Amino acid sequence: MSLPSCATAGGAWTSAPLIRSPILADGLSVAELIKECPPLDANSTYCYVMICEHFSDTSVVAEVDGKIVGAITGYIIPSRQDTLFVWQVAVGKNYRGLGLGGRMLQNLWEQVSTRGVTEIHTTVSPSNGPSLALFQKFSEANAGKLHKTKFIRSELFGEMAHEDEDLLSIKCNKTT
Repeated sequence: MSLPSCATAGGAWTSAPLIRSPILADGLSVAELIKECPPLDANSTYCYVMICEHFSDTSVVAEVDGKIVGAITGYIIPSRQDTLFVWQVAVGKNYRGLGLGGRMLQNLWEQVSTRGVTEIHTTVSPSNGPSLALFQKFSEANAGKLHKTKFIRSELFGEMAHEDEDLLSIKCNKTT
C-alpha cells in the first residue's frame, strides 16, 4: 500500500487532515468516497448532496490537500433529540489504519454533545470488525457504555444480499 503524502510509514500524520462540517458542494465527493468503501451501501449522489446540506451539523468530512478522504454522515433521531444516529463512516483506502475514523467520530461527538446529545446509535454488520473496533474504542475514550442488540434482520432487505445489522448504543458519560 502506498501511503498518502500526509502520512509517514509509522502511521503518523505529517500534516493533519482538516475535519469540518460538509457543505452542499461536498455531496459528489462523499458519494464517490462511499462507493470506494465496501461494504457500505452506496446511495444516490442526490442523497449525499442533501445530507451535506441538511445534515451538515451532524456530519463531518476529512479533507487532505483539497480532497475528501473521509466522511461520517449522521442525524439526530427525531423522537430522541439526545441521540445521534451515525449512518455511515467512510475512510478512503489509502487513509485507513491512521486513526482518521476515530478522529472524525471524536470531532463529531464534540460538536453534538454541546447541544445536549448524550448517546450515539449506529448499525454494524457482525462481520464488520473495523467498525465494531472504532465504536468500542470511542466508547472507552468517552467513558461510555456500549450495548449491542439484534436490530435489522437480513430478510428485511428483500432480494438484496445483505447481512444482519446490529444496533450499537453508546451512552457517553464524558461530554465536552
